[in-house]
Amino acid sequence: MNNAVKRKRRTKMKSAKTVAKHIIEMEKGALDKYYAGDMTGYYDIWSHDDFSYFDT
Repeated sequence: MNNAVKRKRRTKMKSAKTVAKHIIEMEKGALDKYYAGDMTGYYDIWSHDDFSYFDT
C-alpha cells in the first residue's frame, strides 16, 4: 500500500471520528436536558422535516 492510500485512509478515519464525536456530544446534551426534566433536548436535535422514532 502506497503512502497516498495510507494518507487517504487516515483522513477518512479522522473524519469519521469527528462525526461520531459530534453525534455523541449532541446525544449527551439531550440526555443532560432530559435528566434535568427538560424534554426538549431530543426535539432540538431531531430533523424537523424527516425523522424516525422507535420506542421499545
